[in-house]
Amino acid sequence: HLMVLAHEQAHRVRFHLLPQVEQPQRALEQGEADLLVIPKEFCSPDHPTDTVFLDDFVCAVCNQGRFRDRELTLDSYLAAGHVIMQPPAGGQSLESDYMRRQGVERRVEVSTFSFMTAPHLVVGTDRIATLHRRLALQASRHLPIRLLRPPLPIPPMVQVMQWHKHRSKDPGLLWLRQTLLAAAARMDQVN
Repeated sequence: HLMVLAHEQAHRVRFHLLPQVEQPQRALEQGEADLLVIPKEFCSPDHPTDTVFLDDFVCAVCNQGRFRDRELTLDSYLAAGHVIMQPPAGGQSLESDYMRRQGVERRVEVSTFSFMTAPHLVVGTDRIATLHRRLALQASRHLPIRLLRPPLPIPPMVQVMQWHKHRSKDPGLLWLRQTLLAAAARMDQVN
C-alpha cells in the first residue's frame, strides 16, 4: 500500500529497503536509515515514534493436517512441532520472547529468517506457525492453510515508525511518515 501511494503521489521517490539488524537504532544514529518500521519493543527511547498499526497473532496449520477440523488446546499446541521465525540479526521474535517469559517452550522443528516463509513451511505437515494475522490472512488466500486462535494469550504487536529526533521537521521525512500512515489506513480498509 505504501508503494502504491508513493507511486501515485511522487514518481521520483526512491526506496531502499534494508534487512533487519540487531540494533536498528544505530542506523538512525549513523544516518544510514531515514525511518525504521519495527515493533515498538525494538525502538530506541531516544527518538520519536508513531504507531502505524497493531496486529494480533494467529496459528497457521495445514488444512489437510492433524488440525484440519479441530481447535488448538494448549496441550496439542505444545506437543506439536513448530515453525518459528528466527530474526536474521539474532535474538527472538516477539511471540517467541513472550512465550519464553511465560515459561512456554515450543518444540521447534523448523526455523526460518522470515515470517513470509513460515506459512509455506506448514503445508503438508502437522506443524504450527504462530504469526501476525495480516500476513497469515494474505498467505491463506494462496496456500492450503487454516488459521486458528492461539491457545494462550499473546499480546498484539505494535508496529511503529521511528526517526531521528533531529529530523522531525524534515519535509521529505514528514511526507514519508504521513504517506505511511495513510497506507496503513488504506491497508485496513482493503483487508
